[in-house]
Amino acid sequence: MDNAHLDFIEQQAHQVSLNFRNRYRRPKPNLDQSDRDKIVDVLVESLGLRCTVHLRLYHEFEDCVVIGVIDTINPYTRQFLVDGEWFNIEDVIKANSEKHIETRTTANRSNI
Repeated sequence: MDNAHLDFIEQQAHQVSLNFRNRYRRPKPNLDQSDRDKIVDVLVESLGLRCTVHLRLYHEFEDCVVIGVIDTINPYTRQFLVDGEWFNIEDVIKANSEKHIETRTTANRSNI
């Protein structure tokens, strides 16, 4: 095979890859201010009370979940640390603390 043919095959493979990525890419949800405030409140609560949080993070192609206790929050970089790994606060699209989960479960049981 000559180089021109190999270049053509590489270009076609690259185009197929781009088409696949664009087809299955998920848009980032638009959160309003109250949703962003709730996320920050959950992060700060976990940091202060050492309670476990369940966070759903935005990713273009897959579901990402972080479960753990917030070790630190860096307000300058807008990042937080869980189990030695840094995450961007802007990537969080849903946040719950175990404290709130337990409260809802208890409330649901009392309604039964």
